[in-house]
Amino acid sequence: MLLLKLLKKEAPKNWRKILFMAIASGIANGALLAIINNGSSAASNDESKGLLLVLFTIAMGIFIVAKKWSLTQSTKLIENILRDLRIRFADKIRKSELQIVENLGKGEVFTKVSQETNQISQSSILIANACQESIMLCFCLLYIAFLSFAAFFVTIGSMAIAIYIYFIHQKGLEEDMNELTNQEGQLLDSLSHLIDGFKEVRINSNKSDDVFKTFTQKTLATEDSKININVKIATDIMFSHVFFYFLIAVIVFLLPQFVPTYNDVVLKLTAALLFIVGPLEMIVACIPVMTRSNLALNNLFKLEKILDKNLPIEDEPNPATLEKYFDFKEIDFKEVSFSYRDNLGESLFSVGPFDFNIKRGDTIFIIGGNGSGKSTVLKVLLGLYNRDNGSLSIDNQIINNHSLTPFRNLFSTIFTDFHLFDKIYGIKDVDEEKINRLIDEMDLTGKTSFKDGRFTNTHLSTGQKKRLALIIALMEDKPVYIFDEWAADQDPHFRKHFYETILKQLKSDGKTILAVTHDDHYFHHADRIIKLDYGTVQEIKDRNDFKV
Repeated sequence: MLLLKLLKKEAPKNWRKILFMAIASGIANGALLAIINNGSSAASNDESKGLLLVLFTIAMGIFIVAKKWSLTQSTKLIENILRDLRIRFADKIRKSELQIVENLGKGEVFTKVSQETNQISQSSILIANACQESIMLCFCLLYIAFLSFAAFFVTIGSMAIAIYIYFIHQKGLEEDMNELTNQEGQLLDSLSHLIDGFKEVRINSNKSDDVFKTFTQKTLATEDSKININVKIATDIMFSHVFFYFLIAVIVFLLPQFVPTYNDVVLKLTAALLFIVGPLEMIVACIPVMTRSNLALNNLFKLEKILDKNLPIEDEPNPATLEKYFDFKEIDFKEVSFSYRDNLGESLFSVGPFDFNIKRGDTIFIIGGNGSGKSTVLKVLLGLYNRDNGSLSIDNQIINNHSLTPFRNLFSTIFTDFHLFDKIYGIKDVDEEKINRLIDEMDLTGKTSFKDGRFTNTHLSTGQKKRLALIIALMEDKPVYIFDEWAADQDPHFRKHFYETILKQLKSDGKTILAVTHDDHYFHHADRIIKLDYGTVQEIKDRNDFKV
């Protein structure tokens, strides 16, 4: 079972202590059965029961203490392991290549890191208790063997047959659960169409009906799968009950016919069998939970394998070297190319090869039609996409995996698909007065403010969100700023303010600017204009003669 492998791998010492206490709990539970049986015999023969009462109290005390400790510690252990798993996954995700994260998709990563770990967390106490009950069951079987070898072999044989039948049935159930996981993922994707595409759905009734119909179909398919799985689980539970009553019938009615001395222990054996009915029901009921947890762990390990396989080899960020390139003079691209590829490795779209340089203090506008590769070039520049060919250097120093982190630290970016954070991460001492001045400059006063280390509201229009993102970028105070069509969602006033005030101020502060734009009325504010045409780069030296 993957959960046990995980315990052995992540906590090799702690799980042994828990196992020891679980065994102690099982022994105490088995001892309680023997003491109760002996107490019943003593009561029927009017014998003294004082010693048995003392033994019962001791066994009960050991059982309670050991069971509670092992359950508590196993829960803590599993939660600690899941905490480390979440942190480890988050660390690997943040260090992964952009294309890997894009290919995985937000839904898949969220489902596996959040929902799958929650599934294991919610199942942990049931699984731990079932494992304890299994240990107790073993000791009860030993007690049955002590009472009668014939009853023991009948019990073991019957259980072996039942387990064989049960696990054949479980294979189909595991396949159904795996399919249910896929269906739930599809249902989540279908729901995201309703939420993420709400505007389009709301204004197009045909599209709304079609999207809703698809969501309904996914919901019904998920419902059918869950009903099918629950019916199979109910069948397994009924099977366990039928098996148990069949076993009692064999022990009580058939064995006395073949074993002459059997009548002396039949009552004790019946009590023993009744004593193990609870553990058996717990184990049977927990098997589907264990199966689901096993699938969840398997999905997590598959995700981790993908991340590990594609994890780039980079030096760990060193605060002492993060600003090593802040005084750069020039960044050079030489024969750089990049291609998007399908699963078979075939090129879908390429940019380059191209050559150009970025001099410190330059204001460079990047232009071109939709799909010309403007955003792709920026991502290649930042090392978010790995180059297929060519070199990237800064002041004649080649940028490689060991220097990529301090190189990226040069930039502050706002992409078209930017994420708006609710606070300014990465800055220890935030100047709240300056932020609120910028909020006022961006005409966001009354819409949001900066209080207690975070923005009070980020539910803004697209243009307002971009202005808030710009405030964060300005507070980062990096040497190079990248703006990917920042002005596209701004009204004429802020569009003019961006080109004639903000960019001008950044340039006067010695900042280097790369801005993707379509605003030809403001091309005269650029030092150079670079046009992309189907991935090919052309530098336009005389911007006044350029026609869009």
